[in-house]
Amino acid sequence: MRSDDERTAALVTQFRREFNRQGEEVTRRVEAIANSESASRMAVALNRGAGGSGPYFETAKATAENSQLDFFGICGE
Repeated sequence: MRSDDERTAALVTQFRREFNRQGEEVTRRVEAIANSESASRMAVALNRGAGGSGPYFETAKATAENSQLDFFGICGE
């Protein structure tokens, strides 16, 4: 019984470590996008009300794909 508990604890530790590693990787990818020139241009244009967010759908989709993310969106007020 004790060895089952030890294996379970080891698996939980391994899962948490991998979960945290992947979370840190996603954070790095999102920060890289947020600091990019294209994201800055989109944010400025959207803030100015330049035609809504529709024109940026394909850009956001390509940005997500290039960054190996499932999706990427820019939210406004």
